[in-house]
Amino acid sequence: MGLPSILYPVVREWTALTSGVPEELLAAASRIANEPSPWWLTAYLLMTQALLLWFTYFSRSPRVRDNDRFWVFLVMCVAALSWILTIA
Repeated sequence: MGLPSILYPVVREWTALTSGVPEELLAAASRIANEPSPWWLTAYLLMTQALLLWFTYFSRSPRVRDNDRFWVFLVMCVAALSWILTIA
């Protein structure tokens, strides 16, 4: 689910990352880390997190075990911290 958020900035800066010039590599890494994400990527991430929460906690699917709920809880804690850091 989170693959577009990782691949999009890398593909966008691919030529700078593979150029072999250290200054261009550092500049590309800085742009990847500091530029804001596009609106559609933010919306995609919010929708996938909402879908994961719904399926895990509210769908009452027999496939979801307590162990799954624990790991989703941990992932959502990290996601909440990342959203706080993104907004603040």
